[in-house]
Amino acid sequence: MAKSAKAPGGGDGLTVRLVTINQLVGYNMGEYRKAAGLTQEELGQRLGGWTKVAVSAAERSWDGKRVRKFDADELVAIARALGVPVPALFLPPENAGTAVRYELAGTSEIEQHALLTDLLPYFLPASDDQSPAMTAFRNRLMALDANFPSKADEAMTIVDDARLRAESLQRDAREHQAAVASLAVAREELVRRIDELRIFERQYRSTLTAFLERQLSELRAGVDDKRRFVLVKGSTGKYHFNLVAANGQVVATSQSYEDKQSALNGIASVRYAASGAGIADQT
Repeated sequence: MAKSAKAPGGGDGLTVRLVTINQLVGYNMGEYRKAAGLTQEELGQRLGGWTKVAVSAAERSWDGKRVRKFDADELVAIARALGVPVPALFLPPENAGTAVRYELAGTSEIEQHALLTDLLPYFLPASDDQSPAMTAFRNRLMALDANFPSKADEAMTIVDDARLRAESLQRDAREHQAAVASLAVAREELVRRIDELRIFERQYRSTLTAFLERQLSELRAGVDDKRRFVLVKGSTGKYHFNLVAANGQVVATSQSYEDKQSALNGIASVRYAASGAGIADQT
């Protein structure tokens, strides 16, 4: 039995799930049964004696463990029992192209790597298709219209409605893919800006650290013998510093600090702030 499998996401970032046509029929069989308000036992009765277990097993084909192979007679019987056209059994799930990227798992040329949505034209053909086969199809519908007008009109209405639904699904899928691509671009730009901020932060830290170390080194070495800061430890155990002029006079006294390192940092801060200070003559 064919099994469904999950593959890595495609270029649209969606999870890829491989499914078969028979799995799709099983999925839609369960979806339309629930929409019709039927139990599995009631649907089995409409199908001419299917047991509840048989209906449940057919619907569980979607899980991929044991996939039922539906034949043409069963497809018609299921559609009649559910009150839907046969093409309805081949519509992809509503999340196709928006949450999951469904691809066909098969060996035929049409099945390999095809999306479920790619098969919609085969189930719900466009009315403007001019291929010889489609021309023959339309001619037969016209003949049916002549003999059974109401049935032909009903069939065309069902096909047109289903085709419009399919086109809407494809349009929604394209819009979702465009939105995903836009989000990916915005994310890349955000990551780039964050990286730039981190580089700036590292450079700023490095520059500031070098400056403070240089200032502290100058303080410890006593590079300025005429004007200097004098670090003092008071009787209370706290520290402060005095700015002493060249003549030995104290011209400024700092606040008190709890520890020596804080006082040294205060000296470095004053030296940095005053190094570029101008003069404001207010006389």
